[in-house]
Amino acid sequence: MRNYGQFITNDETKRVLEILKASDRYAQKRNEIAHGYCVDLERSFGGQLRTAGYFLLPSQHEGIRLDRGKEDYDYRFAHTSTSMKEFATALIALRDHIEPIMFSVMDRVQAETQARSKLISAAIAQQRASGA
Repeated sequence: MRNYGQFITNDETKRVLEILKASDRYAQKRNEIAHGYCVDLERSFGGQLRTAGYFLLPSQHEGIRLDRGKEDYDYRFAHTSTSMKEFATALIALRDHIEPIMFSVMDRVQAETQARSKLISAAIAQQRASGA
């Protein structure tokens, strides 16, 4: 917004800041997804299979030794395709709120650029016509 301040209205600025603030709550999950690793995992409790499938788990390089083989090990997170799709859907909803503002600003920037281009072209044509 710093570079396009003259093209964005106060209401648009306020709305963008609200959207950015709302997006902050997704930062931790984004980091989990970006730095996690996928594993085919089966978990049993009391000798009974409780969970089986592919999960996105915390990185093995978090700086602590993890005993992932223990039956009662509690992963800090274990994302599934469903939880990752929910994350993506939430981010897409935020994008859908910010895109109209982005396109409005782009339209204003383009209109300003075209107006400047016409002025420059007119000045060049006038200069050529005067023989300078």
